[in-house]
Amino acid sequence: MHRIFTQTGTGRGGAAIRTADVIYLDASKNPQTTQLEYWPPTSSRPNEDRIARIHQSPALGGRLPATNRGKVFVLFILFNDQSIRVEYAYEDQLRSSAWAPEITSAILACLAVTENKNSGRRGSLVPVQGYYEFGSGAQFCHAE
Repeated sequence: MHRIFTQTGTGRGGAAIRTADVIYLDASKNPQTTQLEYWPPTSSRPNEDRIARIHQSPALGGRLPATNRGKVFVLFILFNDQSIRVEYAYEDQLRSSAWAPEITSAILACLAVTENKNSGRRGSLVPVQGYYEFGSGAQFCHAE
């Protein structure tokens, strides 16, 4: 996430955070920029870092994702010019090839590995997270 959240900032209570300027299209299809915040783990949740209020961001329409389309993934897309976009990708879209095949196969493969790993777990589950780099074809799944 440090390749996406490259700026340093100060959050509530003086906490050191990282930020990213994200580009999105407004209702008139004009490009706009908003900032997202990446927060480090806290003492009460030492294994959880988070992106604060991401569902409220205008970059994702200022709304929670749909709940009737299978699992939902938040994709951070870093372009060669270092601009960043963020999108919801739904499981039904991935299974119907609405995204690039490289993205679809990387996410669905990671989802399968994660679900297999979580099938025997109790308590905290492994999240589905990883990356795919178009330039090199490198990919990483947190569950592997």
